Amino acid sequence: MNVSVPQTVYKTPEPEENVSELYTIYCQQMPDATTRGKCWIVKERYGAWDGGEPDPKKKFKIDVTTLSPTDPRHYLTADEAEKQADAQVLSRAKSGFKYLFVRNFYEAPWHKRYEILPDGKLREIPMK
Repeated sequence: MNVSVPQTVYKTPEPEENVSELYTIYCQQMPDATTRGKCWIVKERYGAWDGGEPDPKKKFKIDVTTLSPTDPRHYLTADEAEKQADAQVLSRAKSGFKYLFVRNFYEAPWHKRYEILPDGKLREIPMK
């Protein structure tokens, strides 16, 4: 099953130090699609750490899929799905989840971190 690079948004630029709720948004190709061009959906996962856990970085209290359309009428082209995923990231940024982490598969550091500005542009934040 093909998926795009996940985009994870937090309420803090340092989620390892300041525990944060998060949303992970990505596109997924649906294996049951009958139209080859329109076979993608946008998925979103919400997570929150268990504040009662001695080390809250190790255990989710909540882990819920919040967006995952399965009806073929919601299937999109790859370009449409990417645009919809980006719009979902911006929507979450407007509700306070403005720190974006994206996996970097080619070189260290293995994640890139950005602040999503009010105009939707990204400002890279160097990793420590």
